[in-house]
Amino acid sequence: MTLHIGLVLLGTTLVGLDLAVRRTLSEQLNLLIPVLGLITILSVLTELLAPGLMYHDSPAWQGAFEFKNVFGRFLALTAAAFLSYPVHSQKGAIVKGLAMVALVGIVIKGHSAGALLYVVLLILLYKGSAIFRWHRKILLIASVLLLMVAIPAIYYVSNNVEAAAALLGRDATLTGRTDLWDFAIKSVFQHPLLGHGYGAFWSPASHEAEAIRESIGWQAPTSHNGYLDLLLDFGLVGIGLYFTSYFVAVRRAVIVFRNARTEDAVWPMLFLIFIILCQLSEASIVHGNSIYWVLYISITFGLYNEVTADESSVARRDSLPNVEVTKTAMQY
Repeated sequence: MTLHIGLVLLGTTLVGLDLAVRRTLSEQLNLLIPVLGLITILSVLTELLAPGLMYHDSPAWQGAFEFKNVFGRFLALTAAAFLSYPVHSQKGAIVKGLAMVALVGIVIKGHSAGALLYVVLLILLYKGSAIFRWHRKILLIASVLLLMVAIPAIYYVSNNVEAAAALLGRDATLTGRTDLWDFAIKSVFQHPLLGHGYGAFWSPASHEAEAIRESIGWQAPTSHNGYLDLLLDFGLVGIGLYFTSYFVAVRRAVIVFRNARTEDAVWPMLFLIFIILCQLSEASIVHGNSIYWVLYISITFGLYNEVTADESSVARRDSLPNVEVTKTAMQY
């Protein structure tokens, strides 16, 4: 199982790498926007014109996707891309605003509280992204103040799960996820360093996974938490490597945003924030044939390319002789 799906993951990784080599981050976004927009339109048409085409277990919209949560995650990705798309006129700004309003409406029809929360957070981050261009000392102070507010808030929510879930219209177990997470965490400690093997734990032949499904009373395909999935697949070593690559990418995304003045420079930051959020209640993005993994690879390597190009241009500029000094020397 690990060998088979590992080869699929390798192929998907190469697609993302090829995209990063051939296209800049701006060009990647320009390719992505029409695709995401077309899929969204087709999903709306599916719900309006052929509502019975996809299997529904609830009245919530799921578009042309198998489950409403998958549809919700896709809409959050679409929101991140649409917010990053540059507009150069008042008419374009109006069209972009109307598109975002329509997108939020579709998310609401999908009855996905998580997706709605992701979209709202992405909009707030987009509106406040200018703070990342502040002076470093001021940005550091603002980050410390934000942490002083965020840490108590997280502590309060963790101790009042039922009240927080009620605000989102969810039960305290997050539709059975918390029970699943309890069993998954226990399984992590069986092989904490290197994990059970990529894709092995939730495979059809896994006795451990089948025991968990019988205990929770439903057929869980994954842990519904990307970080638990990474721990089960790769252990502490694997998740450590993943977060190392992630934080390096975040640092480069901030550098690119600070150096650029184009609106689409916010795209890598929005995508990376979306990725860290969506894996809290959904499966890991480290998966073959996944648009999220393709984009993660293309963006992380694209950021490396742009940061390296900026450093090279600065180095060449610094190595050029000072023309005014040279002229003065020649006069003397």
